[in-house]
Amino acid sequence: MRMKRIALLALAALLLAGLCACRVEGNPLPEGMEEEALLAKGREMVRALAGNDWEAAWGLLREDVREETSPEAIGELVQRQLDGAGAYKQIDSFLTTGQSSDGEDYGVCVFYCKYSKKKALIRVAVDPEMEIIGFEVKKR
Repeated sequence: MRMKRIALLALAALLLAGLCACRVEGNPLPEGMEEEALLAKGREMVRALAGNDWEAAWGLLREDVREETSPEAIGELVQRQLDGAGAYKQIDSFLTTGQSSDGEDYGVCVFYCKYSKKKALIRVAVDPEMEIIGFEVKKR
């Protein structure tokens, strides 16, 4: 039993070390999508969300997505999801991956962020035309 516990702890430490790496890679991005451009677009959204600039975050969304929300709704969502996380500090690590849904291919940036009291995960989905089609924010 003790050996199983040690093995599990070692495995958990290995997984944690992998998550703390500067960069992790996922599925291939859609054809023609450049990783650095995708990351730059994702970081724009992280800066807007971390800076509580709901108007800027809303403005980064693709037009059809903007029609479904408002800066106020974005602010309420982010504040609710990050309640108790504290002040934004930095991006600890990130990964990019390609995904597909309803026949649309897109890239996703996943940012593991450090706040003063908690850690958070911010996912940003970007279409091949480099427009943001969605995001998710949650404490880890």
